[in-house]
Amino acid sequence: MTRSTTPFALLLALVLLPGCGFFFVEAADSRVCKTVFNAVFAPGIQPPQSATQTQPFDYNFGAELLQLHGKGVETDVRILGITFTSHDQATNLAFIDTVQIELSAVSTADGGVPGLQVLRYQKVAGADPGVSVTLKGDQDHDITAYLKAGALHLTTTVSGVFPPQPWALDMTTCLAVKAHYDYL
Repeated sequence: MTRSTTPFALLLALVLLPGCGFFFVEAADSRVCKTVFNAVFAPGIQPPQSATQTQPFDYNFGAELLQLHGKGVETDVRILGITFTSHDQATNLAFIDTVQIELSAVSTADGGVPGLQVLRYQKVAGADPGVSVTLKGDQDHDITAYLKAGALHLTTTVSGVFPPQPWALDMTTCLAVKAHYDYL
């Protein structure tokens, strides 16, 4: 059996040509998740009535996404979703009627990046979500520009009839990351 070395020689010649851009690394559909633990919300108004609470949260993805800002790197980052889980694993979250998540840049150096509503949840009448609520991302927006500082700044607005005592959530945010790196 004989093997032709012609394809290998051609490939080697292409590699040795400066600036041909032939070789690249592409990572697609990588999943990166971060959790903010024990995010405490204020107790509800007494007597119980519908109210709204807004809280900002920063998710530092710096270590996981540090390589995405170098020369020759093209990235596409999308929010897959956010899951709110009762911190004590016992509090039923049926009192939450709506949730809106807005994304903004962490630092003023990233000014010019407008706020962006990325997720919304509306409880279905009569539904009981139990101890967790998941907001699925629509993945319509590449959020790479918001990650320049290594963190995401999310403003969470929650509406409902809140419990009379403070309540806490663990909030897990997951991103889909695609990166393309030309190294020649």
